[in-house]
Amino acid sequence: MSANRMYLWLEQYGAKYGWQEVAPEEAQASANMGQPTVTVWFNPSEDKGHIQVVRPMRDGEQYDPRRGALVAQAGVSNFNYGTAGQVLGNKIKDTKYYTHR
Repeated sequence: MSANRMYLWLEQYGAKYGWQEVAPEEAQASANMGQPTVTVWFNPSEDKGHIQVVRPMRDGEQYDPRRGALVAQAGVSNFNYGTAGQVLGNKIKDTKYYTHR
């Protein structure tokens, strides 16, 4: 399933399977508590959107809304500890966050 299709699946069916859309700050808090949490961005111009896994913060870190949630990702750019904004840039405003409860 492409990232765009996963975005649509989360919107249409995610709640039925325990995925809930949350605000970015709540997504980070959920990941900090060990709940599976993702970012998802829909690309309107092609079928290649973007998904990232939200990861827990290190002790003493504070959430920064300008940078977005802390994430790990694989793709053109692979990293274990970065921010959603590093990859998504200005697309972060169109990014949705889902956590599994």
